Amino acid sequence: MSRKAIHAPGAAAVGPYSHGVWSRDLLFLSGQTPLGDDGKLVKGDIAAQTTRCLANLGAVLAEAGLSEADVVKCNVFLVDMNDFAAMNGAYESFFETPRPARSTVGVAALPLGARVEIEAIARRRSKPKPLSARQQLKADREGASAWKATKETKGTKGAKSAKGAKGKGPRA
Repeated sequence: MSRKAIHAPGAAAVGPYSHGVWSRDLLFLSGQTPLGDDGKLVKGDIAAQTTRCLANLGAVLAEAGLSEADVVKCNVFLVDMNDFAAMNGAYESFFETPRPARSTVGVAALPLGARVEIEAIARRRSKPKPLSARQQLKADREGASAWKATKETKGTKGAKSAKGAKGKGPRA
């Protein structure tokens, strides 16, 4: 199975790893820490650090041609579980509903003294498969029957019923 690595210029790395790796239609994103464009830890409270982690995550997603709506699972790592509520406030504003599945884990420490790290899994939206000739024919017939039935029932007062002149309904 082939893998393709993603490296986003807008997200600094603190080690020898890819920001993300494609495996089929899934993108596995490495944990994003609150590093600024200069590669240094963003100062501020847990909300500011969470917001920066999510911005870095967004940069990796964008580099892969995805968005926040494509994320299906997140893992959040917190040094202090007392930061859980404040982290949730920042996290909530990043994802629209339905939000991805998520786990939050308390850890002893994170690189560079970060208080939060967020990793994710995203999926590429698949294009609808084209219909087979048989499926297309069936869809065309069903569409024509529905259109005909609608047209016949919208007649004027005194018009024949949807059953038609011979008393037979439209074929299904």
